Amino acid sequence: FDFDFSPDNRLLAIAGWDGNITLWRIPTGEHVQTLTGRHGQGLCVQFTPDGKTLAAGAKGGLTLWNVATGSELIRLLEGEAVPRIRFTPNGETLACLIDPFREVHPTICKILSAPFREGLDNQ
Repeated sequence: FDFDFSPDNRLLAIAGWDGNITLWRIPTGEHVQTLTGRHGQGLCVQFTPDGKTLAAGAKGGLTLWNVATGSELIRLLEGEAVPRIRFTPNGETLACLIDPFREVHPTICKILSAPFREGLDNQ
């Protein structure tokens, strides 16, 4: 499982083995909300540089969440294990390591740019 601090250092997101993402307020440790995962075991999380969106990679895909509302924005890479993700500093591009446990071509990286952001800027 994985964790990430929001850019403003006010939240901590933790990807759980149960597939859920738990958000905690820093430094109080107060539980803020739990985002219910739909892709299976949580593997990684990362906030966008503006802190408005949270990406979560899991055994069965990638989900982007609106941090303020807790609503699911989009599901991507359905059926793929996504153990590592990284946003560029401007938040416009997301790199995803795909299923490094494959026997053939074990390291595949998918780059998601402008199209993944469609619909997110209005959230």
